[in-house]
Amino acid sequence: MARNPFACRSPGSRSCPLGGLNAALHHAESAGFDAVLCVPVDVHPLPENLRVLLEGAEAKAFELQHAVGFWPVRYASKLDRHLAAGNLSFRSWIGSAEAIVISDQMLALENVNTPDDLNKLIQ
Repeated sequence: MARNPFACRSPGSRSCPLGGLNAALHHAESAGFDAVLCVPVDVHPLPENLRVLLEGAEAKAFELQHAVGFWPVRYASKLDRHLAAGNLSFRSWIGSAEAIVISDQMLALENVNTPDDLNKLIQ
């Protein structure tokens, strides 16, 4: 069976959202990209200028919707070590990576996890 380069796996075969970022960073690095813009599918509405808000030489993540972030590929091996140590949360990773935290309060982003969340968003 061929290895899936998009598999959301962390070292030690733990599935988690941070493992998805890890897979994306390694894939981006091997494909010659400089960085990954990480955007969970359940965060809405995203601003049209999201990339402009986050891109740069350093890692950045939103304060409230902390899984939304910009991660240069040079963080891939550091994230490997972070995950291998059993650290699976985005918040722990943001601190460990010393990412710049950007306020996202003015964006009024919503995390849509339930049908009720979706109904509130579309009303």
